[in-house]
Amino acid sequence: MPAADDLDIHVAKLLRAQQIEDAHAACVDVLRNDADCAPAWCAVSRVFLHANRPAEALRASEEACRRAPEDPGFRIQQGLCLAAAGRMEAARKVAETAAARVTAQNVEPELLSNLGSLFSACEAHQQALPCFQRAAEAAPRRGDFLFNLATTQRALGDLEGAERACDSAIALDPNDCQAHYLRSDLRTQTEERNHVPALQALTRQEQLPVTQRVLAWFALGKELEDLGRDDAAFEALQAGAALHRASIRYDVDEDIEVIERIIAHHRSDALEACSEGRAGPAPLFVVGLPRSGTTLVERMLDAHSAIRSVGERNDFTTAMSTLAASSWQGRRLSRADQVEQLLKLDMNALGQLYCEGIGMTDGAPAQVLNKLPINFLYCGLIHAALPDARIVALRREARDSCFAAFKAFLTGPYGFTYDLEELGRYYLAFDRLMRHWRDTLPADRFVEVHYEALVHDPEAEMRRVLAVLDLDWEPNVLEFQRSRSSSSTASASQIRRGIYTSSVKKWERHAARLQPLLDILEAGLED
Repeated sequence: MPAADDLDIHVAKLLRAQQIEDAHAACVDVLRNDADCAPAWCAVSRVFLHANRPAEALRASEEACRRAPEDPGFRIQQGLCLAAAGRMEAARKVAETAAARVTAQNVEPELLSNLGSLFSACEAHQQALPCFQRAAEAAPRRGDFLFNLATTQRALGDLEGAERACDSAIALDPNDCQAHYLRSDLRTQTEERNHVPALQALTRQEQLPVTQRVLAWFALGKELEDLGRDDAAFEALQAGAALHRASIRYDVDEDIEVIERIIAHHRSDALEACSEGRAGPAPLFVVGLPRSGTTLVERMLDAHSAIRSVGERNDFTTAMSTLAASSWQGRRLSRADQVEQLLKLDMNALGQLYCEGIGMTDGAPAQVLNKLPINFLYCGLIHAALPDARIVALRREARDSCFAAFKAFLTGPYGFTYDLEELGRYYLAFDRLMRHWRDTLPADRFVEVHYEALVHDPEAEMRRVLAVLDLDWEPNVLEFQRSRSSSSTASASQIRRGIYTSSVKKWERHAARLQPLLDILEAGLED
């Protein structure tokens, strides 16, 4: 059993090796001898957060703060837990309070890096940047600090700085596949400047954790595609996708059943029968499949003076979960069975909780935009809870949409993107759902934008969208790439290039390899 003073380092090592149960056991051993050991409670919180159990992580962090209320490190951990639980405004307040202490002290670089991570979790990348810079300067041999710096520089559009930070991290650890993956995405690779040999070597190192090898395969696929080596690129992408798919628990049938239940139960009459929603502010939502153009539209709208984007926030699902936990009184329902029960929630309370979560109040000077793609599942509930909200739904040609999702390493609720047949089946269900929302929701509350039309005539499309949003035309929306606002989405590097059409019909380069997907789409898509 490690001593209390060594616990943090020991737990961090175990978590890097994905030995979560051992890390938790080490914390429990220390607490068994000293139940008031605040560092052990903080370590427990880190374990739970790593295991994606934010509620338990938050409780453990509060135990640490209760025992050592003046320790900024424990407060920062509490903030990270709040952010993971979707309580972003509370997390931001913790970050700002901690920053006032940390920046005024000669603190450990680890604390600076953790504060930077908290600001990043709150989408406050400008405040995160100096934290990561100071941490990397104080501990130049910490590759994780350099990686954090690179991700923040990428979010802020400093792609050259991000590449330099990745280069430094990889020089320290050539097997740092996270840094390799990020670096591959920062620019279009060329025959003169690429990292293909290093990535090929990484994919052959079977002693690396699966998560790391997956990243190496996807990075290799991206760079090979940049170089026009399409056969090798697809083989790399497929190898990475298959490796990841085998490592996760996912059931596409369950996802499709949820969508079919939504179509069956979230009808016009059912939504109208819900309790009255929250009138007042008109928040904006951008939804759609990942890599379908959602980030492009978000950036363009965020360039408008009357709109403020908060990035990809799960505040709506967090608010639903909070109310459901109270209403259902401990009943455990399957995701499919939850669909009908969600219609019985207090819609005014749901809308109020959402607005509080994103910091949107009556009289706010700007409409607040949330770009979480998976919110396409909840368009009906969004309309019921927030009847003045506008929803912008991205559509993209089916084959391009599916291929773009397949070749991206997507985390979160996108397990369907790692198998071509599952991807095809999910897309058909998604298409049915989008048709349902189009027929169900008012045309001035739900507007579809087709990616191909947007990139070929961006002004016409954005004028149409802004008209639905009751906003005047502003030319700035076409110059979004010049904006200093941040983006931490999977498309953060691409949107710095502005609008381009080179991704249209990109699937054609891989038509033969995509045949299992194409067969499903051809058989199932409606005209």
